[in-house]
Amino acid sequence: MPEAELAPTQKTHREGQSNIVVGPAPSTLEVEALAKEDTQRPPGVMSNASATDQETLFTSVSTHARKPNGNKTTAALHDAAIIADPECQSHGQDEACIFENKQQLYFGRLVMQLRNLRHQREQLKQEVEGNRSALPDILGLKRKAEQMQSRAQELAQQAEEARQHADSAYQDLASAQEQAKKISSAEGELQQVEQELKEARSELRID
Repeated sequence: MPEAELAPTQKTHREGQSNIVVGPAPSTLEVEALAKEDTQRPPGVMSNASATDQETLFTSVSTHARKPNGNKTTAALHDAAIIADPECQSHGQDEACIFENKQQLYFGRLVMQLRNLRHQREQLKQEVEGNRSALPDILGLKRKAEQMQSRAQELAQQAEEARQHADSAYQDLASAQEQAKKISSAEGELQQVEQELKEARSELRID
């Protein structure tokens, strides 16, 4: 079959087998243009590709082909390329046709990967922006923590000085109490001596 009849529209599998839609293979320039569009698009803005194009790409990449014997295991790319295009079977599995279908599957998968990565990137951007907006002022918190730590050190130093003053006061108190005991003892002895002196003078009848 001429190439003009292969490229224009999408092809579907024959009735009774798994439907696989294979669109025309994007060229390298188209893939590069999609990547460039992806990098230049503002955050949150999705691609302007039509729903039909997206559905075609999804179908061409994610549809699993069954082998002709009815086995439900997924066929290899080589088998998928043959089943996807019955024209290849009718022309003796033409190598160029098989290669074209392989290329279509490859580029379709590549485009889907780019779109998935773009979607993941947008989600991560939104998550980062949301977390950044909720993030407190780290520099302000650091300054406050340093100020509080400095104040705590000052208070600790003042507390140590106050403790030393208290210890000194307790020492002074203990010394004063010891002196008070000595004075009290001396006063007791003085009273005893005065009493004895009074008694002696009384015996001697001395006024």
